[in-house]
Amino acid sequence: MRHKKLFIGLALLCFIVMGVIFHFRRDIVVAPIRCDVLEADTTFSDSGTKSVYHTVLVDNAPYLKKNIRQCLETYFWKNVCLDTLERYEKYKIYFYRKTKYLTLNFKVGGQYNPVYSHWDNTMDWRNHYEDELGTVSYYRRTDGSVCYIVFIYDSGWGIRMFVDASISEMYSKDYRDVASLYRLNERAWNKSLIMKYRSIIIAGLLIILFSSCLHEQSVPISSSFSIEVAEDKTSPVIVQLKNESYGADEYEWTFEGGLPSSSREKQPGTVTFTEPGEHKIHLRVKNAVEEKVSEQTIRVDSALSLNFDYEIAINDIAPAVVSLRNLSKGGSHYEWTFEGGAPSSSTSAYPSVVTFKDGGEHKIHLRVFNGSRYEEFSKTYPASTDACRLQLYPKCCRPRLGSSLDTHHKESHDKRTHLRVAVCRSDSTSSRGRKHDHPL
Repeated sequence: MRHKKLFIGLALLCFIVMGVIFHFRRDIVVAPIRCDVLEADTTFSDSGTKSVYHTVLVDNAPYLKKNIRQCLETYFWKNVCLDTLERYEKYKIYFYRKTKYLTLNFKVGGQYNPVYSHWDNTMDWRNHYEDELGTVSYYRRTDGSVCYIVFIYDSGWGIRMFVDASISEMYSKDYRDVASLYRLNERAWNKSLIMKYRSIIIAGLLIILFSSCLHEQSVPISSSFSIEVAEDKTSPVIVQLKNESYGADEYEWTFEGGLPSSSREKQPGTVTFTEPGEHKIHLRVKNAVEEKVSEQTIRVDSALSLNFDYEIAINDIAPAVVSLRNLSKGGSHYEWTFEGGAPSSSTSAYPSVVTFKDGGEHKIHLRVFNGSRYEEFSKTYPASTDACRLQLYPKCCRPRLGSSLDTHHKESHDKRTHLRVAVCRSDSTSSRGRKHDHPL
């Protein structure tokens, strides 16, 4: 919990730092400003003085005064050459920050779109004192000397409601002639190059700071668990889970096909699996820094239900042909034993017919494996307590036509599971009470 609170605090601090970085991104990396000329005017006075006035909208102006001045002067000297200085006695550029309402569609007396105010929606420069960045100008005196003037207005750190339009800073300097003023152009470009590299260095340091904010001392974490289950995995299987993970604050368990199907407890206890097949147990652990995942698979074997039936073709006089019908469920491997039969054994789930050539008692035994354990079934003659025998008679001992076939059943509840079987023998009394002579 302590690590979680620390991480939340660091994340909040980093969020604030990133917000400040994003807000002052144009000051951190001072890039050339994008400007659009909104108005341009050239005037001639009665004395023959020629003056040029431009109004420029700046789309990506920085917020710090020092950077604003650099950008405005760079634009000025990029567009004013020595020939322009010699041709005009005065040259002045007004810079405004481009906003939602102050765009290239601005025209004094027009209507704002979108609406600026429901009381007065008429376009007016007085609505944009807070958007004025500054002016750059020069004027040449009659003696040939030149005065260079830069005004920078308050920007409110980029928040319009904090702007104080009455605050401004003026930078001015006199030069002997136009040529001396033009040399300022070279110095401005050199200064711009230095500022560019300085901004790149500052940006790199801020990125390193942000990366260090996100780096929290990692706590060793591991995802591990053990399973305790009986050797016999016949459905239903109850699994006891023991969490051996460390360094985690949260736990997510998923039990594929289990009951319950999931858990967020550190020690989920027991889980029951009833469906046969393979089931995945998945554990995801995590803390404030990272997460780990572990997984194990458990096999559930089908519950066994053993039974089979047989049918004697034509009659039970040797040699007798017996067809078997396997009624067992849940087995994956079968072992049949046919005492005195041909074949004498089979591993097929559905064996073919078996032929008993000799008369007498014959045991049919089935052994089934489900992946975890064996179970055995036999069909037995009532006189026998440990096997199931099928009585077949040789020709010398055939019962007369009409003699009865008594059916005897027996169930065994010992370690092996036995089902009932009908074993045929001759009796001196028919089912209707009539007597028949035995050939013996």
